[in-house]
Formats: sequence, structure tokens, C-alpha cells
Amino acid sequence: MTPRQLLTRLEPILLIAVGGFAGANLRGFVDLLVPGSLAGTLAVNVLGSFALGVLVYDSLGQPAIADNARLVFGTGFLSSFTENQGESLAL
Repeated sequence: MTPRQLLTRLEPILLIAVGGFAGANLRGFVDLLVPGSLAGTLAVNVLGSFALGVLVYDSLGQPAIADNARLVFGTGFLSSFTENQGESLAL
């Protein structure tokens, strides 16, 4: 396998990792601002759902967002941003 082929195969994984890193850090920042609160979780999930809706809507017709950007933001950033890694929120 040539280095170019290897990079082509690793590129999506690296893009998702970069997005995931950024999303997880922003989620941690939100948890610091609003610790142990349903308000922080609700805000993050509403923002993440809205952003994912924008990405999905953009894919209809003539997409303005590139496929690589979808990997970074949709799969990487938003999945890490909206995942609750804190305490269990039992109601």
C-alpha cells in the first residue's frame, strides 16, 4: 500500500477524530458553565439537534457543505457534543 493510498483510507477517520475532539471539549466547557443541571444538557441537545437538521437539510438538492465537512461536523463534532458523559439523569 502506498503512502497516498494509506492517507486516503485514514482521512475520514482523522476528520471524525478532529471533530470529535472539538465537540467533546465544547461539551466539557458547557458542563463547567452549567454543572449538574438539566438546563445544560437540554441546551446542548437542542443546539446539536438543530445543527444536525441543518446538515441533513443541506444534503437535499444542491449541497453547499462538502462531504469532508459533514464528517467533521456531523459525525465527529455533533456526536461528541451531544453525548452526555456526566451523571445519570434519572427522573
